Amino acid sequence: MRKIKISLLLLLVMASCGKRLDNSMFIPDYEYNRHEAPQDEKGSDIDDNLQPDKIDPNHIKVISFNVRVNLASDGENAWDKRRTAAANLLYKENPVVFGVQEALQAQLVYLRQQLPSYKDIGVGREDGRNGGEHMSIFYNTKRVELEKWGTFWLSGTPDVPSKGWDEEYYRSVTWAFFRDLANGTRFMYVNTHGPLKNTANAQAMTLLASKMSE
Repeated sequence: MRKIKISLLLLLVMASCGKRLDNSMFIPDYEYNRHEAPQDEKGSDIDDNLQPDKIDPNHIKVISFNVRVNLASDGENAWDKRRTAAANLLYKENPVVFGVQEALQAQLVYLRQQLPSYKDIGVGREDGRNGGEHMSIFYNTKRVELEKWGTFWLSGTPDVPSKGWDEEYYRSVTWAFFRDLANGTRFMYVNTHGPLKNTANAQAMTLLASKMSE
């Protein structure tokens, strides 16, 4: 019964987020990638003319965003060429909560600088501290309060940094419970980047469902 209640809560939250919100305030002519040159790390790269979407107090808007690791070999698509676009997109969309995948420490630092209304939680998947990619969760402190959070790994030993089954990479999950400051509603947000291998993927989803039920 408890598992059913949790599942229903998650479905209700996602339904209210995905189907009742729209992008009616989106600016069609705005080009997120128009700033190609890296800006001063200490300054703001947010466009002065950009207005964040207005989110109804009874709605919870969430985003899942794979920022892709910073690789010089990406050339024109390297992080330094698209980081301004990423920050402006998130500022414009104005989610209550958003989760990132593949984020390295320097990328997290940049997003923190550009989006001061948010705080973030998460650890590096390779050592449980700062090593490797992060599945961090950012939350708007003006809208929600963080109650508790944690991390586990998609493996047979989920409580320690580890690789699972036939997967060649570390895969981790960051979860959090939030309380909506507008109406007191509590909800859970789970952020991960699943395995590539079929066996690991199937095992990981079984583990994920079990952990969410806990």
